[in-house]
Amino acid sequence: MYRELIVSVLLAVAIPIITYLKHSLTLAASIEAGVLIFTCGFCGKYQGLFFLITSYFIIAVVDHFVKGKSINITKNINKKYGTRDAKQVFVNGFPAFITVILSSYLEKYFFIAFIACLSEALSDSLSSDIGVLSKKIQ
Repeated sequence: MYRELIVSVLLAVAIPIITYLKHSLTLAASIEAGVLIFTCGFCGKYQGLFFLITSYFIIAVVDHFVKGKSINITKNINKKYGTRDAKQVFVNGFPAFITVILSSYLEKYFFIAFIACLSEALSDSLSSDIGVLSKKIQ
C-alpha cells in the first residue's frame, strides 16, 4: 500500500514536470495529468499506473517521430496545434479518472472501462498526430 502511494506520488510529480519542460503540456495540463497519474496509482494500483504510463509513453514516442513532419500541416488545417492544453487533457483524461475511482470503490469491472477509456484517449491523441500526415487531406 505504501509503496504504491510513494510510486504514485513520485510519478505524479516527475512526469508532469517533464511534460511541461518539454512543452508537451501547458502548466495547467501538467497539473491535471499529475492528478490523473496519482489517482490511477492510488485507485488502480500498479495495474492502473502501468496502463496509464504505457499510454503516455506511446503518445510521447509517436509525437517525437511525427512532430517535425506534421507541425506545418497541422498549422494549415487546425486552429489548435502545438502544446496540449488543460481542456484537451481533461476531455481525454476525465472518463479514465472516473472509471478508475469507480473500480476502486465499486466493482472491479469498472477497471475494464478504465482501460477502454485510456484506449479511446490514446487513439484520439494518435489520430490527431498521425492523421495529419495523410496525403488525402483536402
